[in-house]
This record gives sequence, structure tokens and C-alpha cells, in this order.
Amino acid sequence: AAHTKRMAIYSAMIARELGLKEELCRDIQLAAPMHDIGKVGIRDDVLLKDSGLDEGERTHINEHAEIGASILHGSKCGLLRLAAEIALAHHERWDGSGYPDGLQGQDIPRDARIVAVADVFDVLTHERPYKVAYPLEGALQIIVESSGLHFDPDVVEALKVIYDRGGPDQILGLADPIDPMRDINSLWSHFRLRAPGRFCSWGSLYPSRRAWATRQAPATSSTAPSLLLSTSIF
Repeated sequence: AAHTKRMAIYSAMIARELGLKEELCRDIQLAAPMHDIGKVGIRDDVLLKDSGLDEGERTHINEHAEIGASILHGSKCGLLRLAAEIALAHHERWDGSGYPDGLQGQDIPRDARIVAVADVFDVLTHERPYKVAYPLEGALQIIVESSGLHFDPDVVEALKVIYDRGGPDQILGLADPIDPMRDINSLWSHFRLRAPGRFCSWGSLYPSRRAWATRQAPATSSTAPSLLLSTSIF
């Protein structure tokens, strides 16, 4: 939950820096936490693996983008439609080498391009089972080096401006009055208010039932920097 809160705030910050309307910035902040909802369909032995993925495992985990989009697809709620778009496209890459559709450049939805940068930046700056946490400066440098390849250059520049303007205090010290992950009811209430009379049902979020397995966190290990942006986790 902490990751989704942080990357949602980063996404809204970037959207504002790009000059998007405030309502859209807030919607991106609320939709961004659902970017990886498709991982409910990924096997735990792959999702929680603390080492590199083989080809079959990589193919399997890549399916989470389409699974997430299918979960969110078809809602009458604009916010959920935005979330579906983000879930599907946040692993596309600016140079066309991403998945699931190999979209390139501005063919990738803008909201997904924003979330892609915010997501990876937060992953880089926090410890994961397969990697150590990078300092903010190091994480930003990795993002900048991937501009025009993995990421939209304009989105990267927006993140850089935010960082240069406030450094760590601006990135990590921001408090926002909207906390979309405080509890599930906050999202439910927001959806109903945004679509009165034809509110979003949780049936549109979860059209099929799924048994949730008990998960245990794997042991921590580190990963060399050269492996980070080549893993399908991003």
C-alpha cells in the first residue's frame, strides 16, 4: 500500500508539472494505485521470486497488464476506465519495446506514460526482494538515462524539474489531502459521487471470484544495477 500511495502522489505531481487540468491530475492520482491490479492473476512463486525470472516466468508476469485491464474494463465510471487504460499500458516503452502491445511514443496513453515514470522511480528508491534501495539522486539518474528509450522525455523532464525544485523534501515530504489507499471505502465513496445514478459497482472491478493465497515475503537479496531496468517487474 505504501508503494501505491507514493507512486500515485508522484503521478499527480508530474501531471501538474505537465500542465494537465487539476481534475485530471486528481483522477490520475486515484487511478494510479490500480496499475498492478492484474497481479492478482500471477502465481505467487513468480510474483514473489527473489531472483531473476526465466523466459516462461517473464511471459507469465507480463500478463498482469492485460489481466488488470480486463478486470477494470467496461465500467460506466470514467475513473475506472482511466485505471483500465493505465493498467494496460503502463509497461509500454517510448521506443516501442514494451508490452503488451508494443506501442511507441505518443501512441502510448499519456496517463500511462506518467504512471510508468512514477512507478519505476518509487521502485528504485525503495528496497525490494530482488534489489536494494537506491538514493534519490541515483534513481533519478537511471530515469534520465532511460529518457527516450523507456520513458517519455517530457515526463522525465517534469520529474527532473520537480526534483531540482525541491529535492528529497519535494519528492518524499509531500503530504496530500487525498489518500486513495486509506481504506477501500474511500474509493467506493468517490466512485459513487463521480457517477450518481449509475455508480460503479465492485462487480465491475472484480467480475470473477479469486481465492487469495497466504503469502510469505521472501528473503531479501540485492540485484546489480544493470539488471534492474531489464527485468519485467518494470
